[in-house]
Amino acid sequence: MKKVNATLILILIVKILFAQTPQLWGLASLGGSNNKGLIFKINGDGTDFSAIDSLNYYVGSSPRGSLTMVSGNKLLGLTSNGGGGAGTIFSFDLSNNSCTPVFSFTGLYGGNSYGNNLLLASNGMLYGMTTNGGLNNFGVVFKVDPTNNSFTKLHDFNGLNGKQPYGSLIEANNGNLYGMTFWGGANSNGVIFKYDTTNFTYSVIYNLMGNNDGKFPYGSLLQGINGKLYGLTSSGGINGTGT
Repeated sequence: MKKVNATLILILIVKILFAQTPQLWGLASLGGSNNKGLIFKINGDGTDFSAIDSLNYYVGSSPRGSLTMVSGNKLLGLTSNGGGGAGTIFSFDLSNNSCTPVFSFTGLYGGNSYGNNLLLASNGMLYGMTTNGGLNNFGVVFKVDPTNNSFTKLHDFNGLNGKQPYGSLIEANNGNLYGMTFWGGANSNGVIFKYDTTNFTYSVIYNLMGNNDGKFPYGSLLQGINGKLYGLTSSGGINGTGT
């Protein structure tokens, strides 16, 4: 199986406005007092960089994604390790700079989030994916209610319907969620899928073939102003180097 090397230090940011001063908040995969990663902030003009809180094994370690703003003083993120052993969902309170675990992945309900960020959908729910874990250890789609931090597993990837996503969900203007998996599908080259949050249904809408359309998508889709979805693959295509 092809090995995917995760970036050691990933600085992905969320922009928050405090009065007139824009601030950027992000995660480092390593470093901090425990070398398990940390939460940091910096002003939009590049001044006043501050390491705010060091992660630990209990809260979660080695985050590989970005923070999601849930309310005016609450950020949520995912880690790839720590907690019950397979990563966590954690919450960071901006009012007192405190970090607490929300949910610990233990395998059956998902685990090891690599580049999977949380999506705050228009219905007020948070949606996300894990790269591993679930019934088949191929990852899951899940939901978190930010009002009470309750966790619900929505879908287990089984290989034929996709396997191991290395990206995040997006909400399209039709209200459905869309995403990609790195492996799996009819051709084992990855899939593009849809999740209907109203009917709680998952469906593969395209199986990547490899030679012409690419294979092994690594990342997330983007919806253009024309309503179409765009994405990238890490391999395949006419030259074998992605599309």
